[in-house]
Amino acid sequence: MSKVNQEEQRAQQAHARAWELARRQGVKPIKSVKDLQGDFWPEEESVDEFLSWIRATRQQDKSLCRDDLTETSV
Repeated sequence: MSKVNQEEQRAQQAHARAWELARRQGVKPIKSVKDLQGDFWPEEESVDEFLSWIRATRQQDKSLCRDDLTETSV
């Protein structure tokens, strides 16, 4: 069996396992995009506050990564 056929067979088996797991867990297809809509956003928090928090968190993560790189290169 060629390498391509083996990879295709593995992909098909993985796909079948995923469908079987979904069936066992009772997962059903969505009927509407509205089914995906959540109601989790706190009313008192604006989008701007959230975006500011995301930017600050990313900057902090970048600083931590730079610090880690500096420590390992010493």
